[in-house]
Amino acid sequence: MHFFLLDVVEEPWLQRNGRDIIVLTVMALIAIAAIVGIFIWIKKKKKAE
Repeated sequence: MHFFLLDVVEEPWLQRNGRDIIVLTVMALIAIAAIVGIFIWIKKKKKAE
């Protein structure tokens, strides 16, 4: 009897978690953009006063 599960090749970590890495990268970029945007908004608000 032949077991098909034994033929599974170990896939690389990057290939296995590639989608998660992309999602986390996008979320990190959005967070950084939000923080920078808040700082710019605060500076403009202080300048206007």
